[in-house]
Parts: sequence; structure tokens; C-alpha cells
Amino acid sequence: MSGQSQSAAKKKTGGFLSVILTVLLVFSGGFFVQPAHAAGNYIRISQNGGFYAAPGDKEHPIEVTVTNNDMKNEHTITVKLGGKSGQFSVKTKPMRITLAPGESTKLTFAVDVARGLPNQNYTLVMTAEEGEETVGSSNLQVSLTSTNGTYDGLGINYAMDNADGLQAGAVNELKFELYNRGSVALKDVSATLTLPEGMSINNASSTVNAGYIHVGDRYNAVFPLLLDETLENKNYPIKLQVAAKVSKSEGAWEDRTFEETFYISVTGGSGAAATKNISIGSVSAPEQTSVETDFVLSFVVKNNGTSEAKNLKVSAELPSGLLNKTTATFVENSLAAGAQKEYKITLMATDESKDTTYPIKISVDSLDDSEAGSVMQYTSVYVKSKEEDGSVKSPRLMVDTYDYGGGYVKAGDEFSLTIGLVNTAQKTLSNIKVTVNGGETFVPVNSSNAFFIDDVASRAHYSKTLRLKANATAEQSTATVTVNMSYEDSDGNEYTAEDTISIPIVQDTRLEINDVASPWECYVGSQTSTSVEFYNMGKTTLNNLRVTATGNFDTMESNSYYVGNMASGSTDDFSFSFIPREVGPVEGTIIFTYEDASGTEHEITKEFVFEAMEMPVWDETGMDEMPVEAEPKTSPTAVAAAVAVVAVAALIGFKAYRKKKLNQQLEMEDE
Repeated sequence: MSGQSQSAAKKKTGGFLSVILTVLLVFSGGFFVQPAHAAGNYIRISQNGGFYAAPGDKEHPIEVTVTNNDMKNEHTITVKLGGKSGQFSVKTKPMRITLAPGESTKLTFAVDVARGLPNQNYTLVMTAEEGEETVGSSNLQVSLTSTNGTYDGLGINYAMDNADGLQAGAVNELKFELYNRGSVALKDVSATLTLPEGMSINNASSTVNAGYIHVGDRYNAVFPLLLDETLENKNYPIKLQVAAKVSKSEGAWEDRTFEETFYISVTGGSGAAATKNISIGSVSAPEQTSVETDFVLSFVVKNNGTSEAKNLKVSAELPSGLLNKTTATFVENSLAAGAQKEYKITLMATDESKDTTYPIKISVDSLDDSEAGSVMQYTSVYVKSKEEDGSVKSPRLMVDTYDYGGGYVKAGDEFSLTIGLVNTAQKTLSNIKVTVNGGETFVPVNSSNAFFIDDVASRAHYSKTLRLKANATAEQSTATVTVNMSYEDSDGNEYTAEDTISIPIVQDTRLEINDVASPWECYVGSQTSTSVEFYNMGKTTLNNLRVTATGNFDTMESNSYYVGNMASGSTDDFSFSFIPREVGPVEGTIIFTYEDASGTEHEITKEFVFEAMEMPVWDETGMDEMPVEAEPKTSPTAVAAAVAVVAVAALIGFKAYRKKKLNQQLEMEDE
């Protein structure tokens, strides 16, 4: 019985130990470390840009952000973009990168888009592999579309006979190749050319009709251009606008336009007046005149060339003994091809000592080019010194010089007018009253328009400065000021004289600019557009007006607009497209440059700030799943301590159990 009891006790002890070990395994299992991520899903790929493309695009960029979501381990992975046969051809090789725990990086892949694809959404798959295991993937979205009212399937290139540029003073052929790289046919295609000042279409229309252009076909639109020889050697904006109808479903056609500005170089221009085509004719002056007797010199200047002549100086050079009573120098900003203009100058001889013939030189020069050469013409006038009875003509007081401080006076400004008087007689003149009459154009400031002089000796000069103000509403023109003089000679005889001087007036410019319109949406990597309106609120034309936009953004098209000459009271607007580079403020400046009537260049800037955001993530099924979060982990020390506690408790319990069983067995044997 003792052997059986011991055997039974061993079986019970073994069963108890099995129970204890099972408890230990169950209890300690809660401390085992679980995997941090589900297999194949710890690399996340998200698309940043390249959502929109056009059929036929080359190396279209698609940007993604690749993130290592494993917060414990570093991973070296290979990122691949899969193409689609006949649709998207991937030009970028797979990229091998190493990412630290939690690290992100941006990658850009380039794809070529097939030319004949229809405008719809497409999905490309990008994967990340570590070894032979796929550890991340994402579906990327690319939408083929036409935006901004233009047909993006039309390509435009230009070519010239001379690779150096268009030749000034000659006829040039400018060719534009229209290439249908879209997926549908175009019909009723017409190309219209807009040219800057100094260029014109030579014996042809500014619009070329191309008719049908089928998918993949090309058409050459040729324009014969005549360029003025006075054009400067620089780049000029030439705008081509293409209108067409695009084939839609069920036989319908939709209107499309495409507009692009090219900056084309011009060479061989003088940039100045072509004086070689200027002639002086119809010269008229009296054969004979007397001392102190007014006479008129007149002549005609003609532009015999085929282009406009600019910035000419027309003048009469007088010898000693002749004085001009009216302006003898004229500045012509422009003289059109074939045009002519007559000039008249009032002169007077002052030398009473001899009879003589005075030569007068008339010349035309270029203000822009000192080497352009001068055109000259001579005439002469015979002056008889005294009357036959030996008496001298009436004593004369006249204006021989005047100065108003510059080349022109601005309307509304004050200025100083200095008038110089000379006594041409051989006797003293006295009791002189001078009245300066500017009509409604010029009014005196804080003084009278008249002044008094006691006397002026023979051949002496006298000068007086008056402060005047130009009327703010005066038209831009050359205004006249009349100088009336009354005086007496030494015998008390009274005399009067009148002279006229000319002062050019220019109106101040006033270009008003509205605030820049905010775009409807502004995403990084996505093209958007904005516009601004501007007005000529002044009373004069703004010449050579040009608008340019600059800033921390990229552009797919020209960001400049050449307005040309903007008339008073007119309005216009400037719009351009841009692509934000990064999240945050998109800061830029729109620059307006123009010239006023005097040729002075002005610049006005308009700043703007937009806020760019990340492109929204496409919400579609099949996107990669979020990684499984790691379970909380317990250190090995804590696990060992817990197991030790359980083992000690089990050992104590086992000893107590064994002692109790032995005591029961001894009691049974004693019985």
C-alpha cells in the first residue's frame, strides 16, 4: 500500500506541475513582444504633384513623398513607378534610397504621355521593395485635361530665314508651325498675328486660314513682315492667336483658342531717325530786306523713306548780324513715312553799318544717333543798311533770348521764365513797359505779368525772371506767350513792339491699377491663374506700355504683356498663369513700364501675396492601408521578474501540498 500511495502521489504531483507550467505559459505570454508592423506595409507613398497632364507631354513630372513608418528600424528600399503600354512611358529608373525610422523624402519620376490618349483619369502604380518583399505601394492619379479655355493639344513653333533674327529695313518671312498633338481633329483653324510698333504685314493679311488639321498633322503659317529700319536691335513681342473648332462626341464641335507671345530678335536696325531719307525743300526768303525790318524764312522738311523717322532736330543757323524773333530750333518726335512739314522763322537784321548778304544754314539732325549724318540746305538774304535819305528805321526793342528751365513744362507746375531783351537801335530807349501775356495757359504767381524798365542803352541787354504756373487742364501742346513792349526814344517818340515765344506743355501721366485678383484655388504643383485691371486716368497717351509678372513661382507660358500705346481714358487687363513651388505664401510683383510724351520712362509696381496649399489626396479604393501599430512592449528584465515571482509562489504551494499528503499517508499507516 505504501508503494501504491507513493505512485499516486507522484501522479498527482506531476499533474499539479503541468497545471503550474500551463499557468506560467499563459501568464508570461502577455509579455512577449508583438511585431511592430504588418508585413509589407511599413513604407507609405503619397502623391504631391503631377495630377494634370496633356496628351503628348514629354517627361511630365510626378512627385511623391515616401515615408518610413517603422519607428524602430532603418530600411533600404527600391521605389519603382509602373507604366502602361501605349499610354504612359516611365523615363526615370527605379530609385534606391535609405530611410531612418520615421524619415520622409520627396522623389520625382518623369513619364511621357502618349499623343492620342483621350482626356480622362488614369491610374499608375508605384511600389517600394526591400529585397524581394513589397513593403509599400500606392495608386497615383493622372488626369488628362484641357484648361483655361485653350486647347492644350496644339503645339506652336516658329522659324525665320535668318537665324540671327528679323532684319530691320527689309521684308522677312516669319513661319509658324501648328502641330496637332491632341487626340481629336481641328477644323476652321485660323492664325492671327499681332505686331509691335515698327512692324507690319507686307502686302498680305494678318490672318492665315489653315482649315483642317488632323491628329498628328502639321501646318505652316507664313507671314511676310516689313520692318522699319529705325527699329532698335533688341527682342520684340510678337503674339500669335490660333482659333479652331475641336471635334466632340456625336458630331458636335466646340470653339477653342490658343494664344502665345514670342520674343523675337531684330538685327540691323539703327534705332534712330533715318536722316538719309530726309530732304529740305521749298526754301523761301526775301531777296532783299532792311535793317530792323522783320522778314520770314520758310522751308519744308520731307521724309522720303518707307518708315517713320523719329527724334529729329530741325534748326536754322544764323550768322552774326541776324536775330531770330521766333524759335529757330524745332524737335520732331515723329515724322511718318512720306510726310512733310513746313517751318517758318521770323528774322531781323541788326547791323546798320554795312550792306551785306547773310548766309543761312538749315539742317536736320538725329537726336538719337550722332553718326547718322546731317541733312543741310543753304539760303541767303541781302540786307540794306539804311534808307536812301540816310535815316535809320524806328528804334527796336526785342526779345533775343528766353529760358523756362528745360525741354518742357508739366501742366499744373510752377516754373521760372527768364526773358532777355536787346536794344537794337543806336540810341537809348527809356520808359519801357513789358507785358507778358500767357492767355489762359500761363498765369503769374505772386506777381504781376508786367514790369517796368527805366532805360536800356544802345546794343545793351536786359533780362527779367517771372514766376508762372501752367494751367493743370491745359492740353498737351506747344503754347505761345506774347511779349508786348512800349517805349520812347531820346526824342520822346513813342513806339510799340511785340514778340512771341513758344513753350511746350506735357500732361502728367496717371496709371491706376486695381488689386490683383485672388485665384479660386492655389495648390502646390498645380497651374492656376490671376489677373489685374489697369486704367489710364491721365490726359495723355502712355507709350510702349509693358506688363511683367515676377515672383517665387513657375510659369508654363509667357508672363509678359506688351500693351503698346494706351490712350487716355482707356482700360485693359493683364492675366497670367503660374504654378506655386511650395506650401505657404506665393509672393510676386507685377511691373508696369511705359514712356510719357517727352520720352521719359516710368515704372510702377503692384505686389501680391497668395497662400498655396498642399494638393488634396485622391480618395479612391485600392489605396495602401495604414500600418498596424506596434503593441506596447515590456523589457526583458520585467518579464524575468514576473516569471520568478510566479515560480516562487508555485514552489511554496507545491511544498505545502506535498507535506499535507505525507501527513495523511502516515496517519493511515498508523491505523
